[in-house]
Amino acid sequence: MTDTLTPERRSALMSRIQGGIRRNSLERAVHNWLKGHHIRHRMNPRMPGSPDAVLSSATGGFALFVDGCFWHACPRHYRPPKNPRPSWGHDLRAEERARSRRRRLLTVRWHRVWEHEVRDGSFGPKILRWLEEPR
Repeated sequence: MTDTLTPERRSALMSRIQGGIRRNSLERAVHNWLKGHHIRHRMNPRMPGSPDAVLSSATGGFALFVDGCFWHACPRHYRPPKNPRPSWGHDLRAEERARSRRRRLLTVRWHRVWEHEVRDGSFGPKILRWLEEPR
């Protein structure tokens, strides 16, 4: 398909695209909770494993992953699709096991917050408990 825009117009349109990583609603909720409780953290830091947040070492320091129940195969809520798309061609549970193995290679502690915990608000006490754990 041929581009219908001139190179100048295409350049102008592309320059309006904002860089950076956009947070989803779950990550925003966790960020707002951490900020509201004055817990120092960085969202989406560039580090191995690509955690969603890293809490500062002064407060206990660990990586935090905010995982969706479907895409990360939550043991409590995941149900395989009845008619999976043939283009997927993969098993979400097997992928999640591999992802967890890669996370274990991180040099920092890490914890997971599931989508259902963010939605019902039960992730807050868990984070506070993790912050109190000895390093």
